[in-house]
Amino acid sequence: MPYRYISILPATTIYNEVLSRCGVDSIEEGWLYQKEFLQPNLSLLYGADSVDGYDNFMPERVSKVLSKLATEQTLHGNSVVQAPGSVQEKINGVIENRSLYKFLNIRFVVSGYPIHHEDFRLVSERQIGACKTPIYLYELSGYMPRYYVAAAKPQSYDSISVLNQIKPQYEARKTILNVQITEDGYLMIGNAFLSDYIITVNGQKVEPELVMDIFMGLPLKQGAHTIEIIFPAW
Repeated sequence: MPYRYISILPATTIYNEVLSRCGVDSIEEGWLYQKEFLQPNLSLLYGADSVDGYDNFMPERVSKVLSKLATEQTLHGNSVVQAPGSVQEKINGVIENRSLYKFLNIRFVVSGYPIHHEDFRLVSERQIGACKTPIYLYELSGYMPRYYVAAAKPQSYDSISVLNQIKPQYEARKTILNVQITEDGYLMIGNAFLSDYIITVNGQKVEPELVMDIFMGLPLKQGAHTIEIIFPAW
């Protein structure tokens, strides 16, 4: 899938809106909300890519970046979720940090609380369970592609000049990118940086660079290039 989604404050929603407000405590009710939030990895059933799905091999550096989001799936970093503050303050933090959400290729945001900002377009609102708790689905405008060529290596989450979006081709354990650029640029690979990846450009193995503590990238000269990203077989 060429984009990701994130579910923000799922456990907070269940605790505040189901257990505390309604006093409902049942496995069935909990599963209704887990299904709506696609937790922890129910997204795999639907072929959806979560930016923060459960991953017991998550590198610490990735966890620290994701801790800036309203996610409950990270163990390292200054977690927004665990920091003092009201739910509304955390939702305000989502809005303030929207450039990071966009940089991480997040197109859809699932939330138990409304988000009032023009960059978050309400797609649907559903009332779930015995408590009729609303679950909101938002589409985030201006999200970055999974794979693209930028004018230069990104140094911040915003103000990135995209020269060319790339449509990937997928094979078993391999992603293939065919790139044609008329000027030098910087290839952004929106996968978490892991040293076991094998990346080739026109058949020659290259070492990717770490971008913004989470993604991979490498400089490209103008012209036609075939990039192969081979996933490690753990």
